[in-house]
Amino acid sequence: MTAPHSYATGSVFTVKPTWEQPARRFEVVPGPADTPPNEPWFHVAVVQFEDNGIVTSPSQVNDAVATILSARRSTPDGAIVVVFIHGWHHSAAWNRTTSTLATTADGDDHFHSFRLV
Repeated sequence: MTAPHSYATGSVFTVKPTWEQPARRFEVVPGPADTPPNEPWFHVAVVQFEDNGIVTSPSQVNDAVATILSARRSTPDGAIVVVFIHGWHHSAAWNRTTSTLATTADGDDHFHSFRLV
């Protein structure tokens, strides 16, 4: 069984924010799902590196690049790419709970705050 924070089964996800009164909620879908027009969905592609700076899995880089290229091609307005690099004692730990409140940290609190942006 793969640990919840592991990206062995995939490193690209689509996050679907919804606003259910009184709180905002996020739904997480594995893979880069097609985004309908005018939806505030976004994709998260995780690329992990070892302590020595070597990429953990070259497929993560390939998947991130493919996701960016797909987003760029799917809209005439282009794509916005935002990079998160975690600091000391933090990580890309993400439980990827199927549906969670925005106020509930789902994994590393810094990475959670980044996804709220």
